[in-house]
Amino acid sequence: MSKIVIITVNNLYLTPYINNYTKHIATDFDIIYWNRDEITESSSAKNVFGFIGYINPKQSKLKKIVMYLKFRKYVKKILKSNKYEKIIFLNTMSAVLIGKNVGAKYIVDIRDYTFEHNIFFYNIEKKVIKGSELSVISSEGYRKFLPKHEYILVHNSQQLEDLPKKTNDKGKLTEIRPIIISFVGLIRFFEISKKIIIELKNDPRFKLNFIGKGSEMLRQFCISENVTNVQLISKFESNETMRYFEECDIVYNLYGNDNPSVIYALSNKLYYAAFLNKPILVNPNTFMYDISFKYHMGISVNLDSRTIADDIYEQFINLDFSTLKKGCDDFMNHVKIDNTNFDLKVSRFIGDENEIE
Repeated sequence: MSKIVIITVNNLYLTPYINNYTKHIATDFDIIYWNRDEITESSSAKNVFGFIGYINPKQSKLKKIVMYLKFRKYVKKILKSNKYEKIIFLNTMSAVLIGKNVGAKYIVDIRDYTFEHNIFFYNIEKKVIKGSELSVISSEGYRKFLPKHEYILVHNSQQLEDLPKKTNDKGKLTEIRPIIISFVGLIRFFEISKKIIIELKNDPRFKLNFIGKGSEMLRQFCISENVTNVQLISKFESNETMRYFEECDIVYNLYGNDNPSVIYALSNKLYYAAFLNKPILVNPNTFMYDISFKYHMGISVNLDSRTIADDIYEQFINLDFSTLKKGCDDFMNHVKIDNTNFDLKVSRFIGDENEIE
């Protein structure tokens, strides 16, 4: 019987950071997850328990709550019959739903702002975090809304582990060509994307790429606005990610600054930018802005500005790429230290050789 179980309220493909934990597990382990998309997913776990239940975003709040309670009941039943010794909660919601009085040591991995504005949710979260062996955050910015606690930091950089540090062979433009700005990943903030497209529309100084699922939603907009300097690529293999980042001059990371879910987070695009010594577009009044400018790789974009194209161009051509490279190297060194500390703590939690300090 497995002694360790991993629990998440999401589909497994949405939790790639699960590998941060499974790489330390040498024995059998189980997974309990919410199969929201009702798809078949593979896992190295001995037993995989998938709760089937699709939530329509347009459903009422009451119906959504009922589904969460059904998931809670499903998980509680499995925990009761298997009597696990250690639990790893891969997100805040799973910990808040299940975490109290589970009769096992547990880790809480916090990846997003959830419902911390709700005092009832916050108080439960506070108790769950206090009772954990480890509470893990993926951004120091989360300390601003979470209960006071000794958190462990881990970075969204696992995809870059063990790769040799890249050198940006582009740097300042040495030829007459457009500056290539690329968004690579799942595209969601369409209104912001449309605004940037219009601001850079047919400007010969720029070529704008939107690469990833969701880009097809921008195609008709570009056609209707007669935009010719935007490239849309809807699907690509994960092993092509690095190439797309390598081919750009500036990494696109604009999500606005009016939503807690983006104000405090650190995007994985930050790590690609630092790894490749490339500047990154960020919005002011976000933690992404704070970190990218601390390490000299940020280009600020105020979405209310009437001169966004000129703002980006002037900041790019005035970049000191030697300072940028040093900043990127310093940042990635800090990432390595933080991730090494995380690995040590998790290894101790999963093994029994030492108590966690």
